[in-house]
Amino acid sequence: MSGSLTASAGNFLAPDGCPIAYTLHAASPPGGARSRSRIALVHSLALDRSVWDGVVPLLTPQADVLTYDCRGHGQSGRPKMKFTPELFAADLAGLLDHVHWRDAVVAGCSMGGCVAQAFGAVHPDRTRALALIDTTAWYGPTAPKAFCRISFLVT
Repeated sequence: MSGSLTASAGNFLAPDGCPIAYTLHAASPPGGARSRSRIALVHSLALDRSVWDGVVPLLTPQADVLTYDCRGHGQSGRPKMKFTPELFAADLAGLLDHVHWRDAVVAGCSMGGCVAQAFGAVHPDRTRALALIDTTAWYGPTAPKAFCRISFLVT
């Protein structure tokens, strides 16, 4: 690896104004020739990017890693609206633009895996690979009601 590894935290504003909190673990200086893999990690429902804290050090010797809080989670905005995997995928696409990544390997756990699948479906040219961890493509017709209950109990 050339340069040193830096972790920079920031906020990206989605087109609707929702702030999306993220941390980029990347070799410096940024903007140089791409010689490392790029991995975006998407967390589970009711968690945040810190769920990846133990994983990031294992990946960064070989790859730049982006972790972020999906809207409604962690330090990201919590607008009152319907959240969908496609909305989260659009947030990820905007965030990749913000950090100047054309594409990435996208890995997601549980809800994050649904987001990764949606991202891959909408942006196949930006998806180098998918890693789907403990996830499903559909949670069933009662999921929104159950998730609202879970969210209420967690917060």
